[in-house]
Amino acid sequence: MRDYLPLYRLREALLQETRDFAANILATLREPFLIRDSEVRIASATPRILLAMEDTTRLSSVGPTAQPNDCGPGDNDMKKAPPPSRPDGDQRLQAEQHLPRPAEQPLPPDASTAQPSATEVDALALVHELRVHQIELEMQNEELRRAQTEITVLEARYRELYDFAPIGYLTLDASCRILEANLAGATLLGVGRRELINRSFLSFLSPSSQAAYRSFSQRLQEAGVRQACEFSLLQSDGALHYLQAEAIAEVGSQETDRHIRMALLDITGRKRLEELTRESAQQFRNYFEHIFDQGPLGILFVDLDGRFLHANKQLCAMLGYTLGELLPMRLQDIIHPEDIAFEMENARRQLGGAPASYAKEMRYLRKEGNVFWARVLVTLMRDGQNRPLHFLEIIEDITEQKIAEQGRQSAILQERNRMAHDIHDTLAQGFTGILVQLEAAAYAPEQEQARVHIAQARELARQSLQEARRSVRALRPQALEGENLPGALARLVAQISSTVSIPVQFQVVGAPFTLPLEVEDQLFRIGQEALTNAIKHSEAAEIQVVLSFEPAEARLSIRDDGKGFDTQTGFQGEGFGLIGMYERAEQIGGRMMLDAHPGQGTSITVTIPATPQQKEERRP
Repeated sequence: MRDYLPLYRLREALLQETRDFAANILATLREPFLIRDSEVRIASATPRILLAMEDTTRLSSVGPTAQPNDCGPGDNDMKKAPPPSRPDGDQRLQAEQHLPRPAEQPLPPDASTAQPSATEVDALALVHELRVHQIELEMQNEELRRAQTEITVLEARYRELYDFAPIGYLTLDASCRILEANLAGATLLGVGRRELINRSFLSFLSPSSQAAYRSFSQRLQEAGVRQACEFSLLQSDGALHYLQAEAIAEVGSQETDRHIRMALLDITGRKRLEELTRESAQQFRNYFEHIFDQGPLGILFVDLDGRFLHANKQLCAMLGYTLGELLPMRLQDIIHPEDIAFEMENARRQLGGAPASYAKEMRYLRKEGNVFWARVLVTLMRDGQNRPLHFLEIIEDITEQKIAEQGRQSAILQERNRMAHDIHDTLAQGFTGILVQLEAAAYAPEQEQARVHIAQARELARQSLQEARRSVRALRPQALEGENLPGALARLVAQISSTVSIPVQFQVVGAPFTLPLEVEDQLFRIGQEALTNAIKHSEAAEIQVVLSFEPAEARLSIRDDGKGFDTQTGFQGEGFGLIGMYERAEQIGGRMMLDAHPGQGTSITVTIPATPQQKEERRP
């Protein structure tokens, strides 16, 4: 009886271990966190549980006559069908560290100290294997719980990034219905996210973009790779908004289950900027074409070797060539031989890094061979990388100005010669006579004779003074010849009124007094220039000219009720005349004031301070 007691207790222990392990396995199987890998492990462990139950049953059927070392049918079956082996891993090693090896496991306290049989050893090994599996499953469940927690956190972060991303995200089905959208996508489409679901994406597109989207969707399905396109949305207020879309097609579990995942970016600002840029470029192109074709200046494009690239018709008219005749020529063919070296030297300096533009007056040759003067502005054009492209020359014919300037210079020279002759014939001879008479008076033997010589010298001095005054009067402007400033201005106003339809009024205020000849001359010229500008540019209905004489000053005012102008830019095309009036006023010690506003007319006033002698003097 003592020999069978260990086997009986071993059987009871195995049964209890198997019941406990089966309960733990069932509890483990109820855990919601198991994934496929755990199911495989459970499936691998289940045959071992069944084998353990079968072996335990066989142990319980051993009779009292069986020897400990005898092997019954159950023992042979266990040896023939050992527990399925499974690869060892890190988790198995960790699980085994929690349990002693089967050979080290103690028997029940009341069991005999006899050596266990092979069947007992196999049973202990099976129990050990089951315990290892149990611990391994618990460790896997713990790992799965941690993974599930991390997945939950990552999913929350993904949802936050998806919802609050600055780019719109949409998921569409094959029929363009919206299945999912983030907040930015709903904002771009102008509809709440709940109302957006199951609506057709095409309903938000403008008619011109609906066909483009269909083509884009078909291309997306066929290509199977990421595609990009631009669409326009028609807002409720009628305005167009532009979107840039990047999308990719995804295939679900079934071939017909296709989704389109799309990212949307609002490019309305960029589109409007591009449109403004195109409009500005077109406007600039129109301006340039108008200036090139209709402007008064000649325009010439020359390559870096001096060959002509293009020219406008004004330049062709200046030179007398047709465009077909001009283009095969070179720059040296139209420049005066004496100016070619200067032109070539400037071109080399520009290519070497000198300032990109320079202006000069030079001579050109017409087709007939005659010479004309021109003012030319030469600019070296460069590309975006600062590499030289070609030269741009803007040419203005100044032949008439040169002729007029030469005429003025000739007139000045003639006037100087005339004045020299007059001074020599009058003043110089008069001074010589005075010296002779004074020397004769100094050496006269009698006082009476000296007085006669002195009287003759006095008469010669008086005559020389008269000649000097006559010469000064000869230099006086013809407009003031024989009359004063009020009379000259009145005659000028009457002369202009007879030739234009604009009423011009002239008025003298106060008692006139004498002004220096230079002051009267400059005031007359200022009034003439201002009156001419008002008639040419103001489009006025009435012009007033007022000459005022006050105790402390004289004042000339020219006013009109025309269109006026912006004082920051001055007269259009008359900037030199305006500057000239300021300079004339400064030369005579006066002050000029300009009052002009667009649409409110123009007023020019010149004030000259009066001297004490002028304040007392009055014209009749």
